[in-house]
Amino acid sequence: MSGLRAEQKRAAQSEETPPAELEQLAEHSIELARLVARNQATPEALLRKLGSHRDATVRKWVTAHASTPGDVLGALAQQFPEQLLENPILDFLLLENPAFLDGLPVGAIRAIMKRRSTPVAMLRAGGRHD
Repeated sequence: MSGLRAEQKRAAQSEETPPAELEQLAEHSIELARLVARNQATPEALLRKLGSHRDATVRKWVTAHASTPGDVLGALAQQFPEQLLENPILDFLLLENPAFLDGLPVGAIRAIMKRRSTPVAMLRAGGRHD
């Protein structure tokens, strides 16, 4: 049984694992869902689903994942502002949609504004909000 467990962990971490198998693994256990959420090959659709996972650590890794859709990042921003700010896709989101912050809940904007790592451009944009 432990051999199967190690095999499942490897599959959850492997970028070669097909999306359908990643989804099955993520549904199997919280531990595997955490690994799948960190896998760089996890597709957007599965990240969207994992963004509402009951486990906070899974949601945290989804917030840090570069393939997570912007609306999911926005929904998770208040809970995990550091992971959002460290997400490499954030710069592209802001280029694509300079009003990205405007679409976030007020609590998320506040959480982002309190971080030392918040980029100056985001501080300026956040300053437009009450």
